[in-house]
Amino acid sequence: MDASRSFGRIVNIGLGGMKFHYLNWDRSTPEEGELDIYLDGEDILQNIPFRVLPKVQEEKHAQDETVVLRECRVQFKELSKAQQGKLEHFIYHQTAGKA
Repeated sequence: MDASRSFGRIVNIGLGGMKFHYLNWDRSTPEEGELDIYLDGEDILQNIPFRVLPKVQEEKHAQDETVVLRECRVQFKELSKAQQGKLEHFIYHQTAGKA
């Protein structure tokens, strides 16, 4: 996902993937690629390979039809040991844990 085109809020994250809500200005979402995770402007994880999982909810349209709020679920693909370590650290220190 290109940060210049979308940003969002993580709803749920684990070692296998995440679900998030995001704004997408051009309505196109790649089926796979790499994404970066930022927290308060700090780059936490870079170049995380992913593939988009099938949609489970409909998109919510803002009043301006050029802005679309979407829910997306992605599965992480083959993380390096360094990426997996950073992801584990992020989950342990930046999430609420088990609810």
